[in-house]
Amino acid sequence: MKKEFLLALLIILISLPSSAMEIPTEKEIQTIESKAEKGDAEAQYQLGRIYDKGLGKPKDYKQSAKWFLKAAEQGHIKSQSNIGILYRRGDGVPQDYVEALKWTRKAAEQGNPSAESTLGLMYRLGVDVDINPSEAFKWMSKSAEQGYANGQYNLGDMYQNGVGTPVDNDKAGEWYEKAAAQGEPNAKIKLGIKD
Repeated sequence: MKKEFLLALLIILISLPSSAMEIPTEKEIQTIESKAEKGDAEAQYQLGRIYDKGLGKPKDYKQSAKWFLKAAEQGHIKSQSNIGILYRRGDGVPQDYVEALKWTRKAAEQGNPSAESTLGLMYRLGVDVDINPSEAFKWMSKSAEQGYANGQYNLGDMYQNGVGTPVDNDKAGEWYEKAAAQGEPNAKIKLGIKD
């Protein structure tokens, strides 16, 4: 039961909106589709986002997964992170935690801050891997140091609770402040900031 709750929490955290993407025009979508069909990894990623978020096309996780996977197989880091999320949730592909971990790790190892944060949470909570506080701290630190607000908040929480590091409330506060400055809602709550 606890593992199911932690998995649900992880899915919520990694499903929060990432970078915004404007709705492309029909002509722009046609150009992206043409490039994607020709093997352009960035266009495949963009097409995956279009289907994933319903931007100018109806949401279609199967199509989203198809294009993210094509780009991920070419080494596109954001696509690797996104296909990992889809495998974890079972959206557009069969739910497969081994594939989810594989793609998340590939993206994290190449410096994707969202994937680093996700991998850190996986190690912290024991989702798809054994609980490992030092690995959790390592990956969350990498994410936070790149300015990723969710990573900064989670690193602050790890300092506050002594997960993978000694308790250090001063450092916790510093990371919460950095995250709150970017609008991270949980960091604002920790700091008592009201919108």
